[in-house]
Amino acid sequence: MDQEKLQIITSKPQADKAINSLKGILLGISFDKIITPEEVQELKEWSKKHYNLINRNPFREFMLIINSISIVNRQQKVDI
Repeated sequence: MDQEKLQIITSKPQADKAINSLKGILLGISFDKIITPEEVQELKEWSKKHYNLINRNPFREFMLIINSISIVNRQQKVDI
């Protein structure tokens, strides 16, 4: 099986796994309603890890939101 066909077959489970991991990060943030620098870093790492999904909905929007959060939250705690 060539790489392109393999990517198509695995993209749905890969997207599901990415959404579930993002959900876990966001649940942790929502627990105390504060986004710490460590949580921003975790979101940035999630974004880098799953960048290959940027052309799939809703990943582009997720990436844009994560980028805007990291710009706003430079070395400070922000209430959400």
